[in-house]
Amino acid sequence: LKLQFLYLIGMWGEPKMAWVPTWACDAWDAPRVAAARQACADGYAWVCDHPYYASTAATVVLSGARRGARRYRNRLPKQTMLEVDLDTVQFMETRKDALYRSFYKKKETFTSVLNVLEAAESDARVKGLMVRVGRGKPLGAGRASELRAALQRYHKKTKQPVVCYADSFGESGPVLTDYWVASACTHVVMPSCGQVNVTALQATGVFFKSLLAKLGVAPNILTRRAHKTAANPFLEDRYTDEHRAQVGMVLETLGAEVRRDLKERAPLKDADTVLEDGPYTAAAAMERGLVDYIHHLDDFVDDVLPGLTGVKKEELAFRSLAAYAPHAAKHYGKAARPWDTRKPKVAEVVFEGRIHEGASKKPLGYNGASIGGDTGVAQLKAVRAAVAKKQVQAVLVRVDSGGGSALASMRVHHQLQKLAAAVPVVVSCANVAGSGGYLIALPARRLFVNPTTIAGSIGVINGKVSFHGLLENLGASQDEVKTADNATYFSPLHPYGSGNRARVEAMTDHVYGDFKNLVAAARGKTAEEVEALAQGQIYFGRDAVARGLATDLGGYHDALSAVAEELKLPSRHALHVVPYPRARGLAALFGNKAARNRADRERAAAGAACDISLSALAIAHIPGFAEVAEQVLQRTAIYNELSLSPGAATLASPLAATHA
Repeated sequence: LKLQFLYLIGMWGEPKMAWVPTWACDAWDAPRVAAARQACADGYAWVCDHPYYASTAATVVLSGARRGARRYRNRLPKQTMLEVDLDTVQFMETRKDALYRSFYKKKETFTSVLNVLEAAESDARVKGLMVRVGRGKPLGAGRASELRAALQRYHKKTKQPVVCYADSFGESGPVLTDYWVASACTHVVMPSCGQVNVTALQATGVFFKSLLAKLGVAPNILTRRAHKTAANPFLEDRYTDEHRAQVGMVLETLGAEVRRDLKERAPLKDADTVLEDGPYTAAAAMERGLVDYIHHLDDFVDDVLPGLTGVKKEELAFRSLAAYAPHAAKHYGKAARPWDTRKPKVAEVVFEGRIHEGASKKPLGYNGASIGGDTGVAQLKAVRAAVAKKQVQAVLVRVDSGGGSALASMRVHHQLQKLAAAVPVVVSCANVAGSGGYLIALPARRLFVNPTTIAGSIGVINGKVSFHGLLENLGASQDEVKTADNATYFSPLHPYGSGNRARVEAMTDHVYGDFKNLVAAARGKTAEEVEALAQGQIYFGRDAVARGLATDLGGYHDALSAVAEELKLPSRHALHVVPYPRARGLAALFGNKAARNRADRERAAAGAACDISLSALAIAHIPGFAEVAEQVLQRTAIYNELSLSPGAATLASPLAATHA
């Protein structure tokens, strides 16, 4: 704006600055016109003599006008219907990179949606919620139960209608979690051409043992113990007894949770058999009580919604989550500012995705985030530095991970343990906190899980995949020079010999023992009690709390309330939540060194991020194999079939690596 203003000064010229409109010349006498021209000339001369002050004043005026216009354009009408379109929500806790956010509108994280819904509870201008579901977004069972609770809490407090509209609950496949969320709404609407594709639950495992044997690929993988089944697709031809029992438990428990919640829906008939009788057409769903109205969205808004809200159609305005978020911020508290010392600050740290060594991967496009050991350690060290400076009084950790590298998990656990010795640490788990994800959450004073959060999976997978048979089948031969038998320990071209087999068994037992010891110390249990709960077994949230693996049943806001209790504050609204690390903007992405350095101070590497381990060298022999194996596991895991997080896919790198 300053440059534009100075450019206009240079182009306008002195004669035009002294120009007076014709109407003024006709209406005024000559002395008055001359005075006006002299005033214009004097003003122009002052601007030329003081260009910096003039341009600064113009910038302030124009910026204020622009901000005022934006606020007027985004003002919230007195009769507003808040649209909660789940297609505009990224169902992850980590905000996407600035480059992605600049070109796409899907900006709202799941926790920000929860905050917006809570703010709407006390906003008299909001006359109800319009929820849009049914488009196949991977919500996950843990987040589904958390979102259901938020929608029910809104209606209970405000008595306003919560309407759910879906063109169809699945067009060519089951979408149980979508309808599960919809059942929390007071009214469910769909067109006559839609379907409600809710069915009984099933899981199909795909096993590759025989295929790998034909190819000459030998998975030399050890597990601790029989319930640690993530590698079973490569080790077995069918479900083992333990694997089948665990999958059956997941199906039965999730089905029971869904039926329990559906029974609360007043119009629904025979909730006990509603899954077994599906899928349904729109008319059949309405007769069964699954749907309340059969209308297209525009017809429903015109004909039915005014009667539900008590507001005339022409007076009711719709606002999206993104448009309402600035108004919600006034209620819930704006983003943290360094100079704001009125509220105790709570550092919010997110650990989401597969755990591995090195740097974390930020989500870009539709790719998920990951937890890098170096990045996780650096995050927590940054929080510890803020605690030492009295800038942070407590820590809230959000976990959504099925595990990964045992080494990276234990490094992050160690840093969080040191942090928990200094300030209160509370953990909130989303869809899954399994294996290494559960290990990270252990140091918390209070550990919150949703009723359908997958927790536990205390166990270890270790080993490698050998390709010596594949080379022989292809007609290739191999020869080697080695100084000792253990030189082939990590080699993907050699199976484990008897000596190396004993070494990997001992290493696996050592990691498994460390894992159990950490659980025993954190949860106050004996080694025998932990062993009975471990062996790779997974638990839903209610069972995890009952067995002492978690402390509380609840979601993100419940965890924030627990932080307030730890700090002896009346409510969570007295807290000032500060995300760590600070998000990097476009300036940092495109080479603004100062902006990049400010953001990277909180990401200072705890050690060299490019350390090359022997296992990494082994993986490098087969480019892309680890990624392919991970995709196979994600697609065959029970968690994906149930729209849960791929917690079983913890075997991120099956070559010479240990995973928890």
